[in-house]
Amino acid sequence: MNLWFGATQGYESDHHRIDGRFKVETIAPPPALLFSFLPGVGKRWLENMAQAPHLAVWSVVLQAEAHGTVRAGRLGTAVQYDLTPRDMTHLRRGLKFAAELFFAAGAREIITNVHGLPERLQGPDDSAWLEKGPENPAAYSFALTHLFGTARMSVRPQDGVVGTDFSVHGARNFYVIDSSVFPTNLGVNPQHAIMGIAMHAAKQIIATHG
Repeated sequence: MNLWFGATQGYESDHHRIDGRFKVETIAPPPALLFSFLPGVGKRWLENMAQAPHLAVWSVVLQAEAHGTVRAGRLGTAVQYDLTPRDMTHLRRGLKFAAELFFAAGAREIITNVHGLPERLQGPDDSAWLEKGPENPAAYSFALTHLFGTARMSVRPQDGVVGTDFSVHGARNFYVIDSSVFPTNLGVNPQHAIMGIAMHAAKQIIATHG
């Protein structure tokens, strides 16, 4: 498979972006990260590491409905983020869909990496295990990326940090122009959206101040 040759994210399927709030994409995590997720210890873990040239990794990118919080805590910044029951339903459905794609593409077996499920799936019929997996998020391996909203945009000051002109509510000439102003989770890589709002904000500021 040559996991680390070529684009790290080369292909994706967004077939279920609307009805399932997830997409499936190829990804090539660095060796240290990949090996930490492989099952087994000692000799068995080393044997699994040796199979790296034959591994492919697909991730289920979930557009979660959950809303987290970022607050000042006694020991520093406190971040809280808990997935909803519907998020977990969408996740399990996405994992099953990814497994079906793997077997359709010729995979011999799939490492589930889900606590409480079989370590490996041996064929298409085993994909059903994933949709019936644990409801507890702690049983799964997550990577949180592209988190937004710590300075969310809002019309009313009580609902956010900045107004529709990107200025901080209650302050003058103080602007926030980055992904933190997004009021919701985009569910996609935000680079183009960030560039777009930066250009829009700059035009607004120039029009206002000259």
